Amino acid sequence: LPASTVRASQLRQALISDGCWIETGARLERCVIGQRMRIGRDVALREAVLCGANRIETAADRRANREGGRPDIGVGDGSVIVRAVLDKDCRVGRNVRIENSQGLTTAEGPGWVIREGLVVVPKNAEIPDGTVI
Repeated sequence: LPASTVRASQLRQALISDGCWIETGARLERCVIGQRMRIGRDVALREAVLCGANRIETAADRRANREGGRPDIGVGDGSVIVRAVLDKDCRVGRNVRIENSQGLTTAEGPGWVIREGLVVVPKNAEIPDGTVI
């Protein structure tokens, strides 16, 4: 895999695997980022595990995603993820907020579950733009 690219971002106690692309303004604190993960501009991740992706989406793939109204694999611009685990090939749209702010121990929704207070997004799940969990 190619080396990861990190652009003008803040990383504190973060492990970044190969093939990742982290855009300008991202803030990662106490995170593990799996292979081939794409993290958009101004994303905030805290105490999160992103398991990565099985493939790197090409520019043509991302263009087709936009035309079809589907988020790209990874985390979209302006999203916030706190105390969560995202399994492989997850698609998190722009301006999504995943953080269990209500402190629930158990809950479920489309494309996510909360177990023991931790938000889990299962493999291949899609979280649309603007979703709040």
